Amino acid sequence: MAITIDTSLHNHNFNQRIVSDKDSLSRILNKFNHCEKEPIKFYPTYRVRLVYTNGKEITILFTDSVMNYEGLTYRLNDNIQNILGF
Repeated sequence: MAITIDTSLHNHNFNQRIVSDKDSLSRILNKFNHCEKEPIKFYPTYRVRLVYTNGKEITILFTDSVMNYEGLTYRLNDNIQNILGF
């Protein structure tokens, strides 16, 4: 599995960053999985693409401490920049 982080929605000069370290992936996905669903007005600034070893891809949009997955918004317990290590 790998996570591709694309902040071009927020910073047009930033190149993609790929996270494939098992410990980092586990920590990041754990944070994503422990958030609360909440209806929030959402304007994405980060795009994160998860690529599984079987080739399946999932795109998740973020802004600050909000995540949008499959049209539903979730409140993260931390800021996305801190979760991803920016």
